Amino acid sequence: MEQSTETTRWHAKDTALYQGVVLAKLQALHRKTQEFASRFQARGNLRTNPLYVDRLGTIFLPTLEENINQLSEILFSTYHRKEEPDQLFQAALGALLQTEKTIHDLKSFNSTLWKSEAPRPNAQDLTLFRGGLTEKELASLWTDLQTLFRVYAESFPLCGVFSLINVRNVNPLNILVLESASRSTKKGINTLIQWLDMSDFKVLQNSWQPIVQKASQVLCDLTLSRDKYRDRPSLQETFSDCIVVVKLMRVFMKKLTKPNNRELSQMPPNEHAALLNATAPISDGLRSLAGCLDNYIGRPHQFQPKPAAPLADALNNTCSILQNYFGLQEGAVRIIYHDFRHSFSLWKNLFSSSIDRLYFTHQNAYERNRAIALF
Repeated sequence: MEQSTETTRWHAKDTALYQGVVLAKLQALHRKTQEFASRFQARGNLRTNPLYVDRLGTIFLPTLEENINQLSEILFSTYHRKEEPDQLFQAALGALLQTEKTIHDLKSFNSTLWKSEAPRPNAQDLTLFRGGLTEKELASLWTDLQTLFRVYAESFPLCGVFSLINVRNVNPLNILVLESASRSTKKGINTLIQWLDMSDFKVLQNSWQPIVQKASQVLCDLTLSRDKYRDRPSLQETFSDCIVVVKLMRVFMKKLTKPNNRELSQMPPNEHAALLNATAPISDGLRSLAGCLDNYIGRPHQFQPKPAAPLADALNNTCSILQNYFGLQEGAVRIIYHDFRHSFSLWKNLFSSSIDRLYFTHQNAYERNRAIALF
């Protein structure tokens, strides 16, 4: 009986020591990732080096995910463990050291990932655009890692493998936060791996997706605004016409973002770069259109006769690039693209008519609103 008590005391003392060492290492990893995250800044004018991008996606990031899985399994899976505390400690320390090495390697690797170039004004450059987005993805990863090791350090004394607290007394919220942080970080790693493996055209399509989502939100807002003016038919008509314009814009952008878009994906890089530049003003144009319609009602001096001009110019320029490119194709290729070209021509005619009608009803509503204000 005395031997059993002595053994229990030895294990408790030894376990507390192991817990302190592992916790100190987790806290150190948190400080390091916090430092790396705070120092990681998007510099711009950078292109990724394809050779190093491949190594990042196939070696460094998968290794990091494996390290996190191993840490989570060793440090926080407390059920049905058969290993002795010293065995667990050696495994935990080994996993922590390997994770630390991977993080240091990833930080050092960042400097070789980029090719810096002098800025070129008005350059149509999709690789430069992609480089900037890749920097943001990496910055997000460092933020995720910082959060993960903060949660690990906070959770380990409560529900770690060497915890002296009965698992039944641990707040379930602590477990949920721990699982959420691990899941979020691993998801971020896989998202970055997929991002690095994307074609340039897929990257371009990704940049268009928020425009489609924004258009849907603007349509909801315009519908609410239209319903607000039930007693003023001219304003309702303006908002209805604006809704048509935004719907046509959304149809166009959905066509560009369609998965497996063979016609657009086969365009050469210079045409993709031209599309990047042509579509860049669309989001701001959409925002200004919605704002113009509401602003002048309360502030007539802010009336703009052509509120959709920035949006229309951007969409027409984009459509022209597509029409010109497909119009230059010859032979069998031209026949294949006939329906594609025809659909864009039809859309352009509908869009032009909807813009003209919007300007007419917008002017009419403004004049009626001004007349009402005078009485």
